[in-house]
Amino acid sequence: MLKYKVRNVVPPGNRYFYTVSETDTGFEHSVQSQLELMVQEHLVVNKLPVPADLSALIEDYICRHVPESFCFGEDEGRPRARVVTIFTVKDATQRLFAVNRKFVEQVVANRRASVCAQCTRNVLGACSSCTGLPSWVAGLLERRLTPLDKSLGLCYIDGSMLTAKVFAAASQVSQPDGHPENCWLPRELAEVV
Repeated sequence: MLKYKVRNVVPPGNRYFYTVSETDTGFEHSVQSQLELMVQEHLVVNKLPVPADLSALIEDYICRHVPESFCFGEDEGRPRARVVTIFTVKDATQRLFAVNRKFVEQVVANRRASVCAQCTRNVLGACSSCTGLPSWVAGLLERRLTPLDKSLGLCYIDGSMLTAKVFAAASQVSQPDGHPENCWLPRELAEVV
């Protein structure tokens, strides 16, 4: 399992986060011990076993979703999250509007944001060098927001900012493999056909 290089340093994004795979439910908190309590309660309520090594599992999960330099250890052959820079994020996000700078209606963006906020491919705190990115995205979107923007990070599938992706026309979004079953994009594209 992967471990933090430095203890008592909050991960990039200033929060600890974890997704319970069995229920596909995400949690985040500014204090890891509080996050662990939230996850434990969720597991108990859903009649799922609470692993004895929950703290280590959360640490490993976070390490797989932040830049590699934050952690160390054996990754046991499992994939690690991609490391991104402000340049790759901006490029992926700009591609959403490269051909047509058309925005979906607010109600559609809000619905998409609610799906993305709970998605296991929503990577929070992945770009530690992305200072100024939220204000850049706000300008790109002409100040459009959703109520869930604080719960949206990067889309692991294409590396774009989810705060922008939820406003892009589905036909403009790249369609690489790997979308989770509950993703809005494949459903919307199927409805168009």
